[in-house]
Amino acid sequence: MSPRRSYSCLRPTADGCVIAEDTGPGEVASIWFTRDDGNVTKTGTITIELDGKQVLHASLQDVVDGKLGAPFSFPLVANAVQTSGGAYIRVPMPYRSSMRITTQHNPDFYHVDYRQFPDAYGVRTFDPGDKAR
Repeated sequence: MSPRRSYSCLRPTADGCVIAEDTGPGEVASIWFTRDDGNVTKTGTITIELDGKQVLHASLQDVVDGKLGAPFSFPLVANAVQTSGGAYIRVPMPYRSSMRITTQHNPDFYHVDYRQFPDAYGVRTFDPGDKAR
C-alpha cells in the first residue's frame, strides 16, 4: 500500500484493507465507492463478515454489476453506469455482535453507513441466501 493512499484504510491486514468494523448489534445500511470514473475493478474483492461469519466474498465490480443475483441486484446494488459515477451496495445487513468489511486493495474513496442498536433483541444476522423477493 502506498503511503499516499494509506488514509483510506482503517487498518491494513493480511486480508487487505479494513474499511469498517463494529462490535455490538447493528446494521450495515449502505456502502459507496468511487475510483477510476466509477470502475471499482482495482479494489478487488470485498469481504463482509457479520457475527464471525463470512456473508459476502466476491469481486466488488461483480457485486455492483448485479452478477451475484438477489439480494445483490439493482436497485439494491448499482454500478457507475446506473449511478452518477460511483457504485453502491444498499442491501440491509443486520448483525447481532460484530461486523467487519475488508477490501482486497485500498478502495481510495468510500463511505460505509451503519447504525448501532441498543441491544440484539429481535435482530437476525443477515443471510445472503434470503433473496428478499
